[in-house]
Amino acid sequence: MAVVGGYSIAGASGRNSDAFTARIPESESERCLKGIVACTADGISSSNRADEASQTAVIQFANDYYDTPETWTVRDAGSRVLLGLNRWMLAQAANSAAQYDALVTTFTALILRSHTAYILHSGDCRVYRYRSGKIECLTRDHVRTIAKNEQLLTSALGLEL
Repeated sequence: MAVVGGYSIAGASGRNSDAFTARIPESESERCLKGIVACTADGISSSNRADEASQTAVIQFANDYYDTPETWTVRDAGSRVLLGLNRWMLAQAANSAAQYDALVTTFTALILRSHTAYILHSGDCRVYRYRSGKIECLTRDHVRTIAKNEQLLTSALGLEL
């Protein structure tokens, strides 16, 4: 399986909490059954473990997705893996004594299989489509505006069940 992964350079805060991975199965049969997966995540800055949350999310989602039974649909496999990952992150927070040690991250996965793109999304990691010279955002940020220039995440991995 061809695997790509990484993170971007830290911004003005000096701290980097994002991660990405993409996996392309080498065998044609696995590409037909499971497709190609690309994930991106950005750990929330209020967590001391934001980088761990984002890295864990992309790596575990991609690994666990390909380990699901062949009989599951892409939608079922992706949803079940994401639900399991969310529950695990919530359990880690419940077992931590420190309030700021929660594993919380935004997350978006794109699964390409046959002629269909499946998007799994929580938070504000966006997916855009470029077609005919135009860029279109395909996801909606899960945020609530609480002040003029301030937003609060309403959904993310490890934030809620």
